[in-house]
Amino acid sequence: MKTFFLILLIFTAFVDTTKAADPVLTIKLTDSTPVQYCNGPVSFAESLIVEGNFMLPGMKISISEGYNEGEDILVYSGSIGNIVGTWYNLQGYLILRGDASTTADNYRDAIKSVKYMNNKLIPTLGTRKLTISLDDADYYPGTSHFYRFVSKSGIKWTDAEAEAKSDQMMYYGLRGYLATITSMFENSFIQSKTKGVGWIGASDADVEGDWRWKTGPEGLMDSGKGLLFWKGTGYQAKMNNPAGAYGPVNDAYHNWNKWDKGFSSSLSSNTWEPNNTGPNGTTGPNANPGEDYSHITVFPNNANDSYKWNDLPNSGGSGDYLPAGYLIEFGGTADDPKVDLIATLSLQVNSIFFNTATINPICEGSSVTLNQPDANTPVATYVWDHPESLSNSAIANPVANPIITTEYTVIGTRGKCVSQPTIFKVSVNPKPVSSLPPTYNICKGALAMLDPGVNPLYTYKWGSGEISPTISVSVAGDYPVTLTTDKNCSAPPFTTKVIVHDYPTIDLSNVQKLICGDAKTTIADIKTNASDYTLQSVDNRAQISNKSDVAVADFGIYPMKVTANHAFCPSHENFNLEFRGNPKGNLTVNGQVAGQKCFGYNLDAVFTPDGDLSGANYVWEFGGAIIANGIDLNTQVVPLGTSLLKRELKLTVTRDGCSYPFVQNILVTPKLNLTAENFDGCQPLEVVFTATSLGSVTYDWVFENNIVINGFTPVQKHTYLIPASYDVKLKVTTIDGCSNEAIIPNMVNVHPIPDVAFSLSPADCLEPGVHELAYAGLIGTPIDTYTWDLSNLDPSEIVTNPLEKQGPLVFNLKTKPQATIGLNVFSSFGCRSLPGSITLKRKPDFTINASSLAGC
Repeated sequence: MKTFFLILLIFTAFVDTTKAADPVLTIKLTDSTPVQYCNGPVSFAESLIVEGNFMLPGMKISISEGYNEGEDILVYSGSIGNIVGTWYNLQGYLILRGDASTTADNYRDAIKSVKYMNNKLIPTLGTRKLTISLDDADYYPGTSHFYRFVSKSGIKWTDAEAEAKSDQMMYYGLRGYLATITSMFENSFIQSKTKGVGWIGASDADVEGDWRWKTGPEGLMDSGKGLLFWKGTGYQAKMNNPAGAYGPVNDAYHNWNKWDKGFSSSLSSNTWEPNNTGPNGTTGPNANPGEDYSHITVFPNNANDSYKWNDLPNSGGSGDYLPAGYLIEFGGTADDPKVDLIATLSLQVNSIFFNTATINPICEGSSVTLNQPDANTPVATYVWDHPESLSNSAIANPVANPIITTEYTVIGTRGKCVSQPTIFKVSVNPKPVSSLPPTYNICKGALAMLDPGVNPLYTYKWGSGEISPTISVSVAGDYPVTLTTDKNCSAPPFTTKVIVHDYPTIDLSNVQKLICGDAKTTIADIKTNASDYTLQSVDNRAQISNKSDVAVADFGIYPMKVTANHAFCPSHENFNLEFRGNPKGNLTVNGQVAGQKCFGYNLDAVFTPDGDLSGANYVWEFGGAIIANGIDLNTQVVPLGTSLLKRELKLTVTRDGCSYPFVQNILVTPKLNLTAENFDGCQPLEVVFTATSLGSVTYDWVFENNIVINGFTPVQKHTYLIPASYDVKLKVTTIDGCSNEAIIPNMVNVHPIPDVAFSLSPADCLEPGVHELAYAGLIGTPIDTYTWDLSNLDPSEIVTNPLEKQGPLVFNLKTKPQATIGLNVFSSFGCRSLPGSITLKRKPDFTINASSLAGC
């Protein structure tokens, strides 16, 4: 059983040689310390020993692990011992070949002069495994075995198996055998060495379907039967019936052709290898003779199916299936001597490179990542200056957050490779600044112009969407603005809180602005919601004490100003205080007719001023009503009319805002007022009348047709039977004999009750078919409401529904011989008719059909 290591390998083809057992040859390194590659070419085999007096076929230095095609290269530029070097870029190895005079020491010195170089500007970091060996076989570190392809066209499997293990094929004492491939990595290695169709060491010749490795150490396993790795055909394995019976044993590695193709019962059973196809085309376990030996196939025109396994008969096949030779493997057998035919070492590419592309300027407050991440092995260490503005000054790609333009210098170390100091310049564009205050106080109704500081290079975007440098606002709230510089740098929105203050209220309604009489002092009763106010005399003629006490020396007008104090929005109010004396004089009344008991008409009233009252205003009132109002109107004829038993004559004289009343009482004819309840309605209509007359004793009522009712009550009822409009007359008389009367035309309106009549008669006997019925009464009008009861009609019999109109109702008594129709009428005055109805009847409706068939 082989032991494997995870490696990725690309190798060239084997040298086609056959040779007998060799004496001892030693190829080794005395110093296995990994070689460091930093930037320039580096030698790696300074401690190489090549011992033995041999004429060597040539030597090979292979990058056997970690090779990167087109990047890694081994360079030999000398001419030691006539040695010529050839680099194979596809396979990743350098071949050194001399001539008959070239010694082992020449090869040793030539290899010591070989240098590793890297063609990539930024090398792929990591370890390359370098293998130094002879040129006539390839060494695979995963198995520690050597491999060679022996080119022998048409050779049988049994002959190849015998020849591979013969003494003639021994390699420096190592016994050969047909290659056994037990891992994907080994298969990938051998794939790069195969030149054509080649036999490998698997067979099911002992038991059909039991594929075993029959050669090398694996061929000795399972009591000499060989390592079993597969059962059945590819078709059986794809069917998987019964489950797990066929296919790889214990998940053993295989590389049978077509195994990547999905299963379908419509495909031929020989689609998947192994298929044991016989000469007549039969497949499966019963094919005879079948295909019992494994080989690796190459199809020049089918890369997908190439370098995979299939089964063939011992003699092989034809065309692409013609065996071109066999793969021989050396190592792992019991009698193998210990040989030093290879030298391996590790070369660590530990270059330190930085992404020094120009860093775009950033805005103050922003950040930028320097360099690029470094997840390579071995891990590098980094030292950056200005660590105060870096997220981590010990990693490859810290995040920089400088507040000003800063140059960061970094030195990296990987293994023994130390980088040159590298500078990363981060240019910082300042972020915008604002002169907006945190708060902005304005008074209600005022505008606040918010100005963050006009900068012609800035752009502005307010929270409201406006883009002007300034905005004017009048509503309280937060007003954010985002400023952006010409370098496209912005800061978090600057916000100012606008506070709108109400002006304090000043209420002067309780201030007595006109002070009449002899007083020359007053207290200004000023109301305000402010915490404090100030009262001042505008012309300084009034004296103010205790904040609101006002004193003046003379009658006159004194301008005043009150201020309601507020930290931001004080309010002001101007008003005048006026000090005046009251008017004086005498009021006399004349004009009662001789022998007349009651004042019933006009009075002559005269006011005689005491002193100069020119320009005074006179307001004359009689019975509580103003009858005259004017300047210098000191005489007045007073019309008495009808009113209370006694009336008050009042004269108010006003000058300079100061008034004084003069009053006399007058005996007059009573005043009369007449009202009625329910004075508009349907017949019969009962109306309740109410008379209002202070001082009245008797009431004489006159209704329709001069119906006279005498009494002492002011309330009277009367019923009206006939629709019409009626006048009402009333006379009232006081105990002093003063009387008054009133006639109210058309005071009462009585409306008729609608009648119900139809355009058809109940006696009508209607013909079958469509007919019309309409309202035919005398009182109803088109603006009245008509409620038809059509419930006795089937819906199919209603041709046109009159709804709430006079009609017509269009009907057809097609489902019954008669139907009753109801009707109520509601007048526009709210009068409702008695319910009415009519029963409609039609003649019988029948059809006679005569037969056309002869009866005799």
